[in-house]
Amino acid sequence: MRPDLITDVTSTIREIGARGEAIPLPEHRFDELERPELFGDALHMNQQGAVEFSAMLAREVARVLGR
Repeated sequence: MRPDLITDVTSTIREIGARGEAIPLPEHRFDELERPELFGDALHMNQQGAVEFSAMLAREVARVLGR
């Protein structure tokens, strides 16, 4: 979800992370993907955006899990 659309700073994922039940990724890790050419509409990435996001996400998960 785009950061400018989030208004609740006490989100569920923050609560789950604080309890140690999940490992939240850095909040602004994917900000570089916030480019109009990567979106089909205000919320949904197009194919190019999905490919770039998937690659970044895979690298970030591997980093967090120590692989």
